[in-house]
Amino acid sequence: MRLAGLVPPRQVRVERALRILADVPPVEGLVVCHGDACAPNTLLDEDGNWSGHVDLGSLGVGDRCVDPDRDRIAYYRLLWDLGP
Repeated sequence: MRLAGLVPPRQVRVERALRILADVPPVEGLVVCHGDACAPNTLLDEDGNWSGHVDLGSLGVGDRCVDPDRDRIAYYRLLWDLGP
């Protein structure tokens, strides 16, 4: 699976996206994932230190992606874009 050179996910036709997503990458270790980790959902204290997360509606179990892996990141971005 080589996705790193893929055009931005929103520019991929649905049929091609579904074929790409059928090739699931091997799981390297399951971890609890926020599901929508972004700046508005991350709480910081007065000193700028992490203090918590909000909006846990997409909380679940997901693939641990410790090292930058362009193919894996492209896969999950495409999966996110086709999600509900």
